[in-house]
Amino acid sequence: MQWLDKRLPVDEKLLPWETAEGVLCNVVMTTFMSSLWNQRHWFAIRKIKGVCYNLDSKLAAPVPFESEGECYRFLQELVNTGECELFLIKKTTTETTDAAGVSAAAER
Repeated sequence: MQWLDKRLPVDEKLLPWETAEGVLCNVVMTTFMSSLWNQRHWFAIRKIKGVCYNLDSKLAAPVPFESEGECYRFLQELVNTGECELFLIKKTTTETTDAAGVSAAAER
């Protein structure tokens, strides 16, 4: 997991989907109790079979973005509020050994 620098624009350079499992978003919630303490909400954005989805549990169902560009704009708007942190979840590689003892790295 890697914190994404909010000073940089949210684009394909900051968030390369080919090496990412997804993005965790941590946003400040506005409630009537906000004056007492800040409450935060976590949700994920994930690309599944070529489509980016907002997987926020506050939504009735996962919401697909029309394009990667729309997803980047959504994340940039969250960052622009000043009350959001983004974390990149990177794909991991695992070492496997075949029957002949040859080692190979595979993406998970």
